[in-house]
Amino acid sequence: MERMLADAGWAVQDAGKANLRASLGVAVREFVLAAPHGRADYLLFVDGAAAGVVEAKKEGQTLTGVEWQSAKYVDGLGRYIMPECQDMLLYSQDMRTSSPQLLPIFRSEGQGRLLARVYLVADRPPTVAQLARELGLDDGGLTREANRLERAGVIRSERVGRSRVLRPNEESPYYPELYGLLLKAFGPATVIGPELAEIDGIESAYVYGSWAARYLGEPGDDPADIDVLVVGRPSQLAVARAERTLSDRLGREVSVIVVPAQDWEAGDSGFLQHVREGPLVPLPIAERD
Repeated sequence: MERMLADAGWAVQDAGKANLRASLGVAVREFVLAAPHGRADYLLFVDGAAAGVVEAKKEGQTLTGVEWQSAKYVDGLGRYIMPECQDMLLYSQDMRTSSPQLLPIFRSEGQGRLLARVYLVADRPPTVAQLARELGLDDGGLTREANRLERAGVIRSERVGRSRVLRPNEESPYYPELYGLLLKAFGPATVIGPELAEIDGIESAYVYGSWAARYLGEPGDDPADIDVLVVGRPSQLAVARAERTLSDRLGREVSVIVVPAQDWEAGDSGFLQHVREGPLVPLPIAERD
């Protein structure tokens, strides 16, 4: 492997003694990455910046099934990857998820959730780091996905201090249709909570049933309605108004069931046991100012 790298023009060096300016291309062997990403066989630098990784295997060994190792190493590079090389690198595991069950037109579930958060909660634009934490996705993979979407003109970003903030690009010709698709497919997780938060007496709320199952990645038919369980003692009239508003906005029937907190905690009824044991998506019920 080292002979092949040298023949291709790479200067091969030990990690502890590497001089990244010794050549335009430097291959550093046994490079230790940020925890828990392990040790790369060779980390490739171009003009002093990380450009890729090499996972060495014995001649004749199939690479199928071991590509996750290179993906893990790439994610461990984080901010050190050359921006112009990010799309050439192997994909990050966390962003290369299967297409979302609710709307499988996106390249991955991670991409759909990223767009939904940026588009549907535009009044609270997230930083890349915040978004990675909220969605439970890898920071490096999410950054590369955001780069692709920004180059496509679907989102835009700006620097606030040292942080990169993501916003929808409302000037994109795709904006109206994409917003509508995201709202119908991913909206309940981000739209229902703020609507219910305007109602006094609600302690918590959840989406359950078929829509929750699709959102969490379980295969099945497209749900015709959205089942919501509210815990607390809100006004029934206010809940009914919210049902109508949300049904109109999401383009699906929203059905809300209200249960007292003590009943939800006890979970004695067969219905509540079924709900608690099935797919459940907590909704953000933020406190009002």
